[in-house]
Amino acid sequence: MGFAAHAGVALGGPILCFGYASGIALLCAHEGWRRLLAPLGAAGRMALTNYLLQSLVCTTLFYGYGFGLLGRFGAAAGLVLTLAIWVAQLGLSTLWLRYFRYGPAEWLWRSVTYRSVQPMRRTSVVAPA
Repeated sequence: MGFAAHAGVALGGPILCFGYASGIALLCAHEGWRRLLAPLGAAGRMALTNYLLQSLVCTTLFYGYGFGLLGRFGAAAGLVLTLAIWVAQLGLSTLWLRYFRYGPAEWLWRSVTYRSVQPMRRTSVVAPA
């Protein structure tokens, strides 16, 4: 691989990341898009919980201690599975945060960090968007 190819690989990811982030920021400037993209905020507030849940689901599906499905999905089926898990996590995150301040892993992390049990439940339920 030549210099140009290495530079493209090294710079392409960060440039795409900033492009996507800028695009989402521009979309959030409009109220309709802001409401449509609100579940992304909920998933972001529960990023550690979602990461751990996704790891648990996928290792259970694909590794030998679970269903052992590694290598049995094509690209299209893998994409559908990925989207299904992602949409489920967006919905679960939004629902969870209506009743609780933090995700379970975030709550544990905060409680350990501050060395005291943090309040978990919301004082009032947030109305659905």
